[in-house]
Amino acid sequence: MELPLYHRPNTRTIGLQVWQNSILPEKAGSLILVMSVAVWALAALPHGQLETSFLAGIGRALAPAGR
Repeated sequence: MELPLYHRPNTRTIGLQVWQNSILPEKAGSLILVMSVAVWALAALPHGQLETSFLAGIGRALAPAGR
């Protein structure tokens, strides 16, 4: 089994890695925003009270699975 040659990465490779990794936070940010809005909507609907919201109903439905 041969090991790969170890050498210093060139500037182009470093630039491509930085560029590709800097794009991913934008995708994560939009996903976080969408999920935050969805959780807020489930917590606020239908009457604006957390105890009677859709999110509370989902929590009560999932509670037996957590036991």
